[in-house]
This record gives sequence, C-alpha cells and structure tokens, in this order.
Amino acid sequence: MSNNDQTVQFPVALKPLLTDFVVNVLRERIPSEELFSYAVKYFSERQNNNSYVPINDDNEERTGVFLTNQTSGISENNEENIDKDKQRRKSVWGGSPDPDRDLTDKVVMKSSDLFERLCQIVQDTVIYVGDDPSLVKQFVKYLTPKNVLKDEEIIRQGDEGDYFYCIESGKYDVVVNGKKVSELDNKGCFGEIALLYSQPRTATVMATTAGKLWLIDRDTFSTLTVSFAIKQREKYLKFLHTVNFIQTFYARGWLSDNRLEDLADALRPRYYLIDQIIIQQGDTDAYEMFFIEDGLVKVTRKEKDGSIRVLKTLGPGKCFGELALLENKPRYATVTALEKCRFATLDAKSFENLLGIELKTKLKEFVEKEYATGT
Repeated sequence: MSNNDQTVQFPVALKPLLTDFVVNVLRERIPSEELFSYAVKYFSERQNNNSYVPINDDNEERTGVFLTNQTSGISENNEENIDKDKQRRKSVWGGSPDPDRDLTDKVVMKSSDLFERLCQIVQDTVIYVGDDPSLVKQFVKYLTPKNVLKDEEIIRQGDEGDYFYCIESGKYDVVVNGKKVSELDNKGCFGEIALLYSQPRTATVMATTAGKLWLIDRDTFSTLTVSFAIKQREKYLKFLHTVNFIQTFYARGWLSDNRLEDLADALRPRYYLIDQIIIQQGDTDAYEMFFIEDGLVKVTRKEKDGSIRVLKTLGPGKCFGELALLENKPRYATVTALEKCRFATLDAKSFENLLGIELKTKLKEFVEKEYATGT
C-alpha cells in the first residue's frame, strides 16, 4: 500500500486531553518560558491520577474516555438514576469544555430589572468575569433560578463542585471545618472556586432563611470560562498591536509572539466615567499601568506655585502610568477621564515579570524619547 493510500485515525480522547491541558494553562496563566516544564508536570499527574478506559468493539474504531479512579466502572445509566437533590455528584470528569459549544438551550429569560441586578452582583463578585460588561451579560444569560428553604444545605465542604451560585435573596452562613466564618446577606456569589480549579468545595454554605438563588451548572460554567479566556486573549492581542510602544517593540523584534500572548493574558478591563480621576499626582500606590482602549484622558500636573499645567491629552492606543512602575516613584501627574473610558490594565507584578530588565530599559528609553514628561 502506498503512503497516499494510508490514513491516520486520531484517538478520540486526544482532543479532550489536549483541550484540558490548554484550559489549565489559561486558568493558571502559565508564562511561555515555563510551558514545557508545566506540560511535563501536568501530563505526569494525569498519568498517575487517571485511568484510560477503552470502549472496544471489534467492528468499530477504538475509543475511550478518561475516568477518575473513584468512578471507574460507573455506567451513565446508573448515574442518571441518582436522585440529584438527595445524593450529591461524586468526582466525574464530564469531558473537556468546548468553547464553541451551542448554549442556546441553556438561556433563561429574565426581566430587565432582574437582569441588571444580577449583572451588578456578578460584576462585583465573580472573580474570573471581572467587570467587562459584555462578559457579565453573557454570563447572566445562563443563570437558572432555584428556590431554597431555611436550613437547606446548598453546598458541602469536601464535595465535588457541581454548580455556581448567585444570590438574589436570603441569608446564608459560610462554614469551614464546622466553624462559621462569614455570612452572605441577600447578595453575593459562591461556588466558583471549586469549578475554576477543579478542587473540592472549600466550605459549606447553609441557608439560614428562605431565599432564591441563580445557578450555572459545571459544564456550562467551564464552557464559558474557556470561551471568555479565548475571546479576551484574541481581543487584547488585536488591541495591543495598536499601542504605540508595542508596535515599535514588536517591529524591532524586541517583543516575541509568545511574550505578547502572555501580556494579553495578563490584561484586565477597567472602566471610568467622565471627570473621574484615574491616577493622582503624588500617589505612592503605583500598582498598575493603563492602556486606553476607548475614550480620552487629560494629563495634568500641579506645579510648585499651585498652578495646574495640562501636559497632554491621550486617546485610544496610548498608555500611561508606566513611568511610576519603571522608576518605583510616586505618580508624576494626575490623569482624569474626559469622557467614559475603557482601559486594559497591567498590574505591577505582571509588568515586572513580563518585561524583565532588558525590555524595561528599552521602555524607559522609549518613554523619555517619545514624551517630554511621563505619568
């Protein structure tokens, strides 16, 4: 048989295995230089902790699924017969999340008032969505209602994470190792940590009054997590190519594609309203720099005689706040929003780790050359 007549069949489990790996890399924000060592560690742990159970039919392609040691031999039919309200799900990895999965059937209609209220709660408390309105709204679309009774146990410490919860009403005690550590009073969210990091519940949550919750199941949550991460990276990669110093660094070969991807992963959205002060001259808490995605800002400096001097106006594609991070000094000037603004922010730790000494030196030279003064 010639090579042209030969075909290669990929193992069915290859795609979910590699997707799982990518999901973990994105969640844990593994930098490019650590990717190889992380891959070795990740796949070694998968080999030790999981058994590959093939489904073999002599007349069909050999396929398989990954099951944890605790669930090997449990059939799907048996699992379907479990009363989900009385017996909690055990550790079953339900396959890799597909970021392109159609979630239309998961959408739950809500009144406009309720939708806005849930958006605010999610924006304030869901750590991986952040404050990006488009992601918040997409997330809220899939929340499903659940009425709870007084003294009802919502989640139990040590259990497998099955749902994410958003509170519309009611009071809830958070208990760790039998001791109450906090109380949620008619607002807040809980349950995302176990889903994000594939670990057991870190606390028990008990309803102390009747109330109403909004839920997202684990599979939908995982799909949204991966989808959001990919969309965020694509959006920020495209945006970064419009930033002045990024364009220069990339064109001169100082900034690699891998480093640029790491930078995109580290960015976080931030929003300011008209006349709102973004950074204040003299502040010593210089913990981030700003990239302007949309809007205009005014840069001013208070002189020794008390007069206010306007240094410049900055718009999309410009950045500010880098000088204080480069020199570890108080903010040089005040930056105020002239209109509603959207920024991508880079925290000081990521700034230090991603740029390194060489790029920081080049950035400082670039700032001093391109701008008479910095912020």
